[in-house]
Amino acid sequence: MGVYEFQSIHNNLVGFHDRYLPGDLEGARGGKPLFKAHLEKVEALKTIDDADFTPPADAQPWPPLVTITAAEAQRLHLQQVEPVYPPIAKAAHVEGMVVLQAIIGKDGRVLSVSVISGPLMLQQAALDAVKKWVYRPYLLNNEATEVNTTINVFFPLAGYPHAVP
Repeated sequence: MGVYEFQSIHNNLVGFHDRYLPGDLEGARGGKPLFKAHLEKVEALKTIDDADFTPPADAQPWPPLVTITAAEAQRLHLQQVEPVYPPIAKAAHVEGMVVLQAIIGKDGRVLSVSVISGPLMLQQAALDAVKKWVYRPYLLNNEATEVNTTINVFFPLAGYPHAVP
């Protein structure tokens, strides 16, 4: 499963008017839990009042997650743990690019990372390494902010695995 801006888990599906609703709902951003909700009762509304759907005056919008390119992320790269080429992949002459999606925190640490594509034999090695990488914080209006990016890890048979923009 790719981790992008927001993840949700729906459990205990409840049927209602030929549709299904989650009886239990969990949400997370960047791998960090945000909320849990449990549905106690479902009933049809007799009338719909717009005021029922108006957020309170003190409600704050969810800040959008900034997306940066792989090349931009590479320029912010401070500390890289080299991936270990899996011996079984080397023996099978498997090489290639593992493309990962990552959320980098305000402190420059990788908050979450997941595989977008790449040879199956190389994916875990890329994940294990990138989880330990550290970046210079991304500044937006002179304020550190979380960012979403892709990370490309190349595993060549001749040479060492490395990140490429």
